[in-house]
Amino acid sequence: MSKLENEVKILDVDPEAVEAKLKALGAKLISKATQKIYVYDLTDLSSRFADCIHGLKHSKFDYQFEVIKDKLRGILLEIDNLTNAEQQERIKERYNKDSLVALLESTPSDKLLEVFGEEGLEEFIDGFEINPQKWIRLRETNGQATLTVKHILNPEMQKKSDSGFQPVLETEIPVKSIEDTNALLQQLGFVYRNYQEKMRTTYSLNGVEVDIDSWPLIPTYVEIEHDSMDTIRSIVNSLGLQDKEMVSCNTQDVYKKYGIDIYKYRTLAFDDEIGQQKEHREESDRIEEL
Repeated sequence: MSKLENEVKILDVDPEAVEAKLKALGAKLISKATQKIYVYDLTDLSSRFADCIHGLKHSKFDYQFEVIKDKLRGILLEIDNLTNAEQQERIKERYNKDSLVALLESTPSDKLLEVFGEEGLEEFIDGFEINPQKWIRLRETNGQATLTVKHILNPEMQKKSDSGFQPVLETEIPVKSIEDTNALLQQLGFVYRNYQEKMRTTYSLNGVEVDIDSWPLIPTYVEIEHDSMDTIRSIVNSLGLQDKEMVSCNTQDVYKKYGIDIYKYRTLAFDDEIGQQKEHREESDRIEEL
């Protein structure tokens, strides 16, 4: 089942001090482990859209149109969540709809090709490639594996929720084995983009999960997820972290804050950290020389 939560990271913390504070507040230690993480991109949006248009051109039965309409709904939801204010205004002016999903819902199945095969709309959607805000994560912690689709929603939704942070839609299921699931995903055409490791210490404080995450190359941060921003702020204050930088972004953007492009490393593991630090310093020195 999918769940929508606010996800907040508090950067550059002292992990020992945070743990001491959690224990003083009566928090319960849930787990402490090195996590193994595989990250997979979804197929790019324009290709998935083109596949739907191809299907519409060759569909013969009513149920085929319904299947394609369901596929389009997922694709257009992703695109709507990537559009900026200018693009949203273009959609509204052209179609008198607030979103592409709204346009789809108002279009009868037998008119799908006419509306969505229109050249101007196809050109618009061609501008959307791999969705950087949605990905598949396969993770193992203490021998327990989960498969998750994570989707960071449109910044415009921040304003509507009045939270100041991006809501994250997560759909997660337990799986038997990280190795078997990786093999299954590869059979489906998903090849992992990155393998990553992190140390995660998890506490439960008043029923809320507080994670202390240590990744290679960057300072430790705390991550808190909850559907109530008031609850998150209360915990941040209780831990004495209110003066630290709070962000709502994915791990890639955290690394960028420290001048590191995480995707230059297909493998990001603690065993490789010393070599990666040397490589990163050398690259920084070259940039300074230029």
